[in-house]
Amino acid sequence: MASVSGVWVVGDPSQIESSEIILWDLMTGKEIAKLGGHTNRIFGVAFSPDGKLLATASWDKTVRIWRGLSLRGATGQVSEKALAGLWEQLASDNASKRYDAVETFAGAPREAVSYLDKQLRAAKRVDGDDKRIATLIKQLDYASFSVRDKAADLLAAFGNAARSQLQEAVAKETSAEVVNRSKSLLAKLTSGELSVDQKRLQLAVTALSLSASPEAVRTLEDLADGSAGAWLAFEARSCLDRLGVGKK
Repeated sequence: MASVSGVWVVGDPSQIESSEIILWDLMTGKEIAKLGGHTNRIFGVAFSPDGKLLATASWDKTVRIWRGLSLRGATGQVSEKALAGLWEQLASDNASKRYDAVETFAGAPREAVSYLDKQLRAAKRVDGDDKRIATLIKQLDYASFSVRDKAADLLAAFGNAARSQLQEAVAKETSAEVVNRSKSLLAKLTSGELSVDQKRLQLAVTALSLSASPEAVRTLEDLADGSAGAWLAFEARSCLDRLGVGKK
């Protein structure tokens, strides 16, 4: 994310001493970098649809174009061992290392897309999950208290994949117990952040969208299909929408 900051002259809000753009890592909430250059307040900030460029407009009568995730272009042949290392790097607690891995994946040839495709497919929901989630929601109102608790624990393990059905259960108001337990599970989903593994999958989707190759688009289309976990499908659909490609 990009935000702007400025220091105004004390006593004269029409004058500014400095103005800068700040880049943030939304996964950690930490600052990545600061961009200077404008001599007056900045009133417009926008990324290009592919995320590679950032445009800023200022009252100094200039528009500046910055490289966002500055892809290094084709990276040549990448070994399976190197790809595995990059995959682990996507889970690093160091933002610079994570984005370096994203850029390398995005600039790598087909084997990198194939590797990410394999990892993302492994994260997809297996056949029958929808029915299993529906059964567990019904068990939230089971006669046995222990069965209800176990069903709630299992639904929590499904995470965002169960969100849509939990929301439907609340809307239908099937029973007070189901509604209350569903609301409690949804509240946890809303307040909790993505796990380390989920963040890595999110960055893998980012790398595919930055690559935007035919192979990458096909993988995003597959993820965007209803068979993927709800949050992951949403990420893929958002990328396809930004790129203006994929199935309509």
